[in-house]
Amino acid sequence: MTSLKMYEIDVSVVIPAYRAVDFINRAIESALAQSGVQLEIIVVDDACPMGTGDAVRRHYHDNPSVQVAVLSENGGPSAARNVGFSLAKGEWIAILDADDAFDAGRLKRLVDAGRLHKADVIADNVRLYDAIRHSLSEPKVKSIETPTSIDIHRLVAGSRPETGDLDFGLLKPAFRRSFIETAEIKYPLDIRHGEDFHLYFDIIMAGGAFIVIPEAGYHWTLRNSGNSQTNIDYIQQVKDTRSLKTLERVAGDERLTDLLEQRCAALIRLHERRGYISALKNRNYMSVAIQILRRPHLARDLAYSIRRRLGVA
Repeated sequence: MTSLKMYEIDVSVVIPAYRAVDFINRAIESALAQSGVQLEIIVVDDACPMGTGDAVRRHYHDNPSVQVAVLSENGGPSAARNVGFSLAKGEWIAILDADDAFDAGRLKRLVDAGRLHKADVIADNVRLYDAIRHSLSEPKVKSIETPTSIDIHRLVAGSRPETGDLDFGLLKPAFRRSFIETAEIKYPLDIRHGEDFHLYFDIIMAGGAFIVIPEAGYHWTLRNSGNSQTNIDYIQQVKDTRSLKTLERVAGDERLTDLLEQRCAALIRLHERRGYISALKNRNYMSVAIQILRRPHLARDLAYSIRRRLGVA
């Protein structure tokens, strides 16, 4: 393991930002409030027309822990994170989305666990933050009760809806910088929805040790906040996932290719469910009826919705 004395900074927190002026301070303050670690915060303004980077500079001009990089053109979250990674000086790099937040003590807990378990990637449990009710859910990964090593099969099996757990692709780990640099791992620039899953996939396939601990420390903001800039595209995620099956290192693993196809099938069902819910909200009942006839599994959603309205679900 790399000597800890080589690093003056324990954690580099990378925050990609686009149209985040109104809420990014919550993310930054949650990072600055961390104790027991030396950190730097790198905000990467992804050519935001609202001037997020300038606003952060003005607000934190007297705090040397906060630095800002502004991209000349918009490249999406992958490009912004890659720039942040290239600027990082810490032993670990932690990703924080501009509309999310850290729990108190989170980074020290991750660093301690990462060092103890010799991890290259260390992730923790996630709570969902409801921005309307200002409330946090219970931890959403229920299958992890002790520090657990995630191999490629478990990653893919857990990176899809309908498992009863949070999609593993939504975890927000800290990465050992020396591994990321040695393995030349980067976020895929051509993927703007689901890019985290592909990064984790590449890390594990490159031999990285991916550990998940059961303690919750990341607050993942629900889309009801209106702050998320992600363009949801489940069908593109399916295409991106199927592209992995063509890789030579994947094609010979029948179990892995089957798990990738299961992920695709679950994403397709999620896409169908999203269209059905949209039609229901818009009271387009003819469209609802047609979709149920074509996809009988959507009838279960309708039944569940009715039971919830009646208070018996």
